[in-house]
Amino acid sequence: MIVGIIVTMFLCFLGFFKSKKRPVEILSVLIVIGMFTALIWKLKERNKTVKYALTRGQLHNIATQLTNYHADYQDLSTIPDHLQMEMQLKYLNDKYGRAVKIDIQKDSFELISYGEDGKKGGEDLNQDIEINWHSGSEININAYDDY
Repeated sequence: MIVGIIVTMFLCFLGFFKSKKRPVEILSVLIVIGMFTALIWKLKERNKTVKYALTRGQLHNIATQLTNYHADYQDLSTIPDHLQMEMQLKYLNDKYGRAVKIDIQKDSFELISYGEDGKKGGEDLNQDIEINWHSGSEININAYDDY
């Protein structure tokens, strides 16, 4: 909405409304365009939040599967013997389309997505999503929560 008002004011200063033909309709159209622009901007920002939340959920789901696998087989290093889980991990991408960093040991694992910016570190939606686990402990999630 603010964008529409700014565009309208700018056009007024340029003399766009000097014409006596329907300035109210033109102003109304510009305000509606501004409202749609603001709505699209808000949806774009919301899409970023959704991608972050989906990536976090995806990694947590994989972490749960890995802990269940460890409970059944007591050794995460035997995953290559189980083709379905190996394929799922081999081609695991986050919701930004980038490969997830995976480090699996016999009794622990770590999954990392580098957030929206794809770089290590960051704040807010750029914060890394790190999920790790060690045998005998709970799944540890280090990620941005205020979305």
